[in-house]
Amino acid sequence: AAEEVLGRARASGFSLHGLRSEDTPEVALRIRRGEAPGAREPLVERHRNRFVTTEALKLARRAADRGQIAEARRLLSEAAGALGASSLAVSGDEVTLALIADINDCMRDLQDTTSYEKLASKKMAGLWQGHTKQRCTNMETTEVYANPTVKYNKAVFAQHTKSAPSQEP
Repeated sequence: AAEEVLGRARASGFSLHGLRSEDTPEVALRIRRGEAPGAREPLVERHRNRFVTTEALKLARRAADRGQIAEARRLLSEAAGALGASSLAVSGDEVTLALIADINDCMRDLQDTTSYEKLASKKMAGLWQGHTKQRCTNMETTEVYANPTVKYNKAVFAQHTKSAPSQEP
């Protein structure tokens, strides 16, 4: 395993016991990285995948706002490829698969300037917001960020709205 120096640290302070200033010697802060290239901690890789998604959504929206729909689709396609190649996608990680589904969904809605303005721009903005802040929104794939209370409240609401009598005239 390769060892890397991240920085150096030392401390100084005043000793009440010795009534004098004291300094510690400088020490190197080292990290030992794994030998296998690409082997990542799953939590770190999940956040990396989320970052890849939010950056792609942001850059694709900018391109589409300039009327560059093909460029926006290319950016989303590259992100989908990078996400699909991650070890978490291969292992079926729920969050990573949701990110891929979101990217693919946006590409389906991003056919031309009209479809972008009517639907894709709003969807991309909502997904960017949900994944950037890791917040559950009214989009199905951001539900991976919901805590147990949110999930319970949604279930209760859904139960009550299914059993409510219709108010149609």
